[in-house]
Amino acid sequence: MGASRKLQGEIDRVLKKVQEGVDVFDSIWNKVYDTDNANQKEKFEADLKKEIKKLQRYRDQIKTWIPV
Repeated sequence: MGASRKLQGEIDRVLKKVQEGVDVFDSIWNKVYDTDNANQKEKFEADLKKEIKKLQRYRDQIKTWIPV
């Protein structure tokens, strides 16, 4: 019983981080298309790549919880 409660807590934490990551991604996405400055755009695009990598790590972690 304790193990399933611990797993559920971990799942809840990761899902919360995923939602926060999606919110950050959306914010950066809007900044990319709102700026005309090429240097700013490149910086924001690099930030998008970092956020995508974070979200992909969370995806891989979530995949481990799915029974086959």
